Amino acid sequence: KIFFQISGAGHEALMVAAGMALKPGQLSGGTGGALSLALRLSLADLYLEDMKGFLMMDDPFTEMDQHRHPLAAKALVRMGEQKQLIFFTCHEHHATLFPKELRIVRKPLLLTEQVN
Repeated sequence: KIFFQISGAGHEALMVAAGMALKPGQLSGGTGGALSLALRLSLADLYLEDMKGFLMMDDPFTEMDQHRHPLAAKALVRMGEQKQLIFFTCHEHHATLFPKELRIVRKPLLLTEQVN
């Protein structure tokens, strides 16, 4: 279900071709990235069920086609409505996919800068 939300309409055929299930390695890189995120969200939802918990991710959009980013962001917001979700990215434009009240944007610290 989450995979179809992230991939958009019309990708049902990817999972079954002429009665045969496709393996993840047979998918394009971007579709594989969408499948990977969908699996992580599904497993976290299944594992955490009724428990309090959180999900932490590092650059979940990196391996995904750019046109899927807004759909993936919606899936992450939906997950965040049920569980605490923390994700990190070095791509500032990924943060703009989320409502402003959900963002905490920090400029990167350069290795040459001194930490106080």
